[in-house]
Amino acid sequence: MATSYPRRTTTGGVWKVTDIAKNLLTEGTWRGSSIPGGRAIFSGGYTGSGYLNVIDYVTIATAGNAADFGDLSLGRAAGGVTSSTTRSVVTGGAYQPGGGIARVNIMDYITFASTGNAADFGDLTATRADLTGLGNGIRGITAGGKTPSVVNIIEYYSIATVGNTVDFGDLTVARHNVGSHNSPTRGLVFGGAPATNTIDFMEIATTGDAVDFGDLATAEHGKGCGGSNTRGIAGAGVGDDYVNTIEYVTMAAKGNATDFGDMSTARSFGMSSTTSSQTRSLFGGGNNPTKTNVIEYVTNATTGNGADFGDLNNSIWIQMSSSDSHAGIEAYDPRLIPAGSGRALFGGGYSPAAPAATTKIDYLEIPSLGNATDFGDLTNEKGGLGTMGASSTRALFGGGYDRSPADYHDAIESIAFHSKGNTADFGNLSADRYACSGLSSTTRGIMGGGLTAHPSSQLNIVEYVTIATTGDVTDFGNLTESKHFLGSLSSSTRGVWAGGGTPTKSDVIDYITIASTGDNTDFGDMTTTKSRLCSQASSNLRGIIFGGYDSPAGVATIDYITIASTGNAGDFGDLTAARYDVAGTSNQTRAIAGGGLTPIQNTIEYVTIASTGDAADFGDLTGPNKDSAAISNAHGGLQN
Repeated sequence: MATSYPRRTTTGGVWKVTDIAKNLLTEGTWRGSSIPGGRAIFSGGYTGSGYLNVIDYVTIATAGNAADFGDLSLGRAAGGVTSSTTRSVVTGGAYQPGGGIARVNIMDYITFASTGNAADFGDLTATRADLTGLGNGIRGITAGGKTPSVVNIIEYYSIATVGNTVDFGDLTVARHNVGSHNSPTRGLVFGGAPATNTIDFMEIATTGDAVDFGDLATAEHGKGCGGSNTRGIAGAGVGDDYVNTIEYVTMAAKGNATDFGDMSTARSFGMSSTTSSQTRSLFGGGNNPTKTNVIEYVTNATTGNGADFGDLNNSIWIQMSSSDSHAGIEAYDPRLIPAGSGRALFGGGYSPAAPAATTKIDYLEIPSLGNATDFGDLTNEKGGLGTMGASSTRALFGGGYDRSPADYHDAIESIAFHSKGNTADFGNLSADRYACSGLSSTTRGIMGGGLTAHPSSQLNIVEYVTIATTGDVTDFGNLTESKHFLGSLSSSTRGVWAGGGTPTKSDVIDYITIASTGDNTDFGDMTTTKSRLCSQASSNLRGIIFGGYDSPAGVATIDYITIASTGNAGDFGDLTAARYDVAGTSNQTRAIAGGGLTPIQNTIEYVTIASTGDAADFGDLTGPNKDSAAISNAHGGLQN
C-alpha cells in the first residue's frame, strides 16, 4: 500500500477505502487545494504611474472582491509566476527606481494558507521582465521576456525548495509579453511580442527546446491564460488593436485555437495576469489603455462569455497571478508534510566559528531520531531570539541580538513548516530586545520579557499577535518579574514562563490564559533558581524545562509541571551533561533539546513527556549552536 492517494503515476495495486481515508488524515494527501474553494493570488502590478508591491487574494469558487494578502519584497510588474498547492513563486519583473525602469532577477515566494509578506526564493540567471511562468506543482518554469533584448530563454526551478533557476531550453522564437498555461505534464506558451500567433509546448518534467503546438486565430501579445488540465484558454490581448476574444485548445493534442467566447471589454492582460482552478479561470485587471480593477471569469469546461467576478483593490496591469489549485497540479497531490506532523525548526543562535550570530534554520522530524538538516535562513543574523510560537503550518521568530556589529532587533519573522525556505517579514515587537521567550495557541502568538539596550534593562512586558495574519504586536499585560533568558511553554489554553535573570537568577513560574489579556499570575517555583533558559517543551498536559544556569555553572536538571494546575515543578531527570542556552520544543509525546553550552555543542537529546527519566541521544544539529529558538508544528499549544 502506497503512502499517498492514487495518482496518475501510482495507480497500480489494491487500494482500500479505509487506507485511502487514513492517508488523507495521516499522510497529508488531499484533492487539490487545502483551502476550501481554492485561493488565487494577484501580486504586484503597474498602475500607469507606479509599480505596486501589494498582494491581493480571492477564493476562486466564490465571486467577490479581493482582500489584502501582504506585500512583495519589491514593487514590480511583468514577472512570471507559478505555484504548488502550498506555495506561489514570483520570478523577475520590472520596477521603477528613481523614475527609470529596471529589470530584476529576484524570486519571491508566499505561502497560500496564511497571509503575509513574500520571502526570498533565489534568482533568475539574468535580470528579466515580460516573461511568463508555468509549472506542474513540482517544477516551476519561466519562458521568454526581455533582458532588455527579447529572449527565447526557458529556465526551471524546484518549487518546494529555494534556489536559483537552471537552463531548460529555448522557445521556438524569441518573444516577450507571452501568456502560458499548463497541465500536470505539458506547458503551453501563447503568442507574444513581436506580435505572433505561435503556440509552443514543452514537457514539464524533461528539459529541451519547445516545439510548435499550433496557432492562435491572430497574432497577439498580452493574452491572459488559464484553463483546466485538459483545456488551455487564452483571452483578450493586443495585436493591431485591443481584442476581447477568448480562444481554447485541447492540451493533449496539437492544433490551432478554437473560439470560446468574449470578454466584456477588449483589453491586454500581460504575461501572468490570469489564473485558474480546474473549473474556473479568472482574468484580473488589464489595460486598454486605461487600467482596470475588474476580475472576470469563465467556466473552463464550457464555452461562453466572461462574467463579472469582483474587483481587485487597485486598477492594474501586468500583475503576476497564481493559484493553489491550477491545472498543473494533479488531482490528488501529496502535501510535503502533514500539518502537525512534528517538524521542529531551530532558528538563529551563535556558533564558535564566528563572532557574529547566524541566520541558519535547521529542521528535523521529532518522531524519528536523527540529525537535523538545513531548512533556510532568517532575514538577519541573530541569537537570543525568541519564538512567538506556531500554528500547525506557520512559525514565528521575534527579537534577537547580533553582536558583530552590536544590534538589537524588534523584527518578527514568519516561516511555513511545509517546505524549505527563508523567513518573511511579519511585523515588529514594541521595542528592540533579545533573550525574550514566547509561546502560542494555534491562533495567538505571545512574547514575554527580554533585555533592551535603550537603556539596558530587563523587561516584564507581554505582547501578542494573531499567527494567521501579519502586523505589529498588541499589549497583553506584564510578567510578575522583569527578566530575560526565561523559559516558555504552553498548552492550548495556558501559557507559562519560568525562571530567568532579574538580573539575579529566578525560580518563579507564572502563567496567563492565552485567549484573554492581562497580567501574569503566580504558578509556583522551579526546583532551583535558573537563568539562560530559551524556548522549552510541552504536551497539552505537561511542561518540560531543560537545563539552565545557576551560578556558578550550568545544570543538567530537567523540571516538569502539570500545566492545567498550579504548583511547584518536580524533578523529571537529567540531561546527559550540564547545559544552558538550550533550545527546546516538542510534539505531544516527545520533547527535544538542542545545542547549548559549555562548551557550545550540536547535541540534540530527547525525553518522553508522559514519563520521567534522563534524556537520551536524538542526533545532532548541523553545527554547534547556542541561544537559538526552537518551535514545532505539533507543540503543546496546539490541540490534539
